[in-house]
This record gives sequence, C-alpha cells and structure tokens, in this order.
Amino acid sequence: PPQFSIVIEMEPAHHAGLGHNIGALTLQQLLPHCDADNAVTLTVGPQPGGPLHLQSQPGRIQIYTRDSQVDWNQRPAEVAVRRLDPPAGWQPRSEDAIAAAIIEDMPAWVRFWSGFKDDFLGYPEPNRLVGPNGRDGNWGYLAGGRFHIADNEALLVTLDPVGSYYTGFQITDPWTIAPDPMLRLASLNKSQTCANADGTVTYAIALADPGIANWIDCCGLHEGWMMARWQGVPADAPLDSMIREVRLVTFDAIPPHVPRIDLSGRRAQIAARAKGFAQRTDPQGWANAG
Repeated sequence: PPQFSIVIEMEPAHHAGLGHNIGALTLQQLLPHCDADNAVTLTVGPQPGGPLHLQSQPGRIQIYTRDSQVDWNQRPAEVAVRRLDPPAGWQPRSEDAIAAAIIEDMPAWVRFWSGFKDDFLGYPEPNRLVGPNGRDGNWGYLAGGRFHIADNEALLVTLDPVGSYYTGFQITDPWTIAPDPMLRLASLNKSQTCANADGTVTYAIALADPGIANWIDCCGLHEGWMMARWQGVPADAPLDSMIREVRLVTFDAIPPHVPRIDLSGRRAQIAARAKGFAQRTDPQGWANAG
C-alpha cells in the first residue's frame, strides 16, 4: 500500500492559511485493523474514542487524506465518507453559493499564499536545509530551504532515510509552486532513487543534467525552494542524522561515490516516470494497466 495518512485540523480564519492539526492516523496505525478486503473504518466526533477515532473540537474543521505514493505504480486508496448525524434541514450548497464563497475568500487566500514564501521556515539563507521538523499529528518530518545555483553548479543534498516507509525530495519555484513533474525530474521519491553504498541518498539539484542518478531538474530556475519529507518514520530513528550534508559544487567536483547514470538510463528513467504519472492521473489507467 502507499503511505497513507488521514488528518483532522481546525480551519483558520477566512479559510486562507494553514490549519492547526488536532489529530492524525497513519498507514502503520490503520493496517492492523484492515479486513479481508483491505478496508478499514474510522470515526470522527467530539467524544473520545478508540484507536481508530479522531476527536474533533468545536468550530469549523476539515479532514483530508494524504496519499503519498512510494511507487507511482501503486494503486491509490479509495475513500468513502458517511455522516452519521446530519443536522436537521441540512441542504448541500448550490454551485452559485460555492462560487460566491470562493470569491469572498479569494483576497485573503491570495494575501496569505503570496506571502507564504517570506516566512516559510524563516526564509533561510540559500543552500542549506532547515529541519527536520515534526509534522503536527506526528505523521512525518519535513526539512526545507532555498537553493541558489549557477549554470555549472550542482547543490548536493545527502539525506538518510532512517528506515522510513516513504521519503521524497522536490524543488519549487521562488513562490513555492512546483514545476510540471511528468517529464521533468523536479521530484524523486523512495522508489525513484539510487542509494549510496551506506544507504544514504545524494540528490543533485542542477539546471543541466550532471549525469547523477538522483538528478533534481530545477527546470531552468537558478533559485527556488527545496523540500525533503520522511513519512512512516520508526520511533527510534536518529533524527539528527536525517540530513547528512548540503554542499554546492561545480560539476567537475562532484565526488566519485555519488551514483551515476548514462544517457540510455536517463531516457528509461524519464519514460518510466511519464508512464507512471499518466497512470496516476488517467481514470482509465488502472483498468488499462490490469
């Protein structure tokens, strides 16, 4: 299965910013309760409950699922929601009411997200990672920072998966918007990387292909954001060893121990990526794949 999480959070004022997580259930907590069809049922409500219960708080809340694919060929989880106690006289909103609410909230939404980059992780100096920071609800860890590179440079980032079920690394533009990931190697997850001899993984952020197996294509951007994620982290994992090194080098100074890839290997890597991405987004992809 993928690395799957269900998170409940209190919505912020005006529904513009990031909510405050008040609970989460991860794949590792759900798996022991799956039935013969790999289905599992959990509840949400204001009263305390058992191991598969998310306790809500008064106010407007939102519940979301995070389906982090360890392998893009994995089948996404199917989710169904049923309310047990709908309020009397409740009616779904009309399309016009939804559109009016979006228009009313849009100025606050734009103000928050256009300024998000300025205080995200304290707007650190470029070419270093801040973290790892634990995620609210204890469902994972994140490290982030800004990169700034020249045409002939690569930023080498060496991370330790520390036994995590899922790891991922990506870049975004300076406004934290991700490039198209289908044909460009702007992100890599655990199954898409080649590990070093000691089990760590070295990513190379560069504008041109440096011939490194774990190339992160910055898609023409000399600067932007980089983010690393660990999910399904063992309880005894050494958090202080997650980030091993962040180093800016020229192409000719990349150490020989960093895994390489040739042109045919890169073509195969991108072809597999495009196929997996299409399968994820095509409603008929899973039927055709089977």
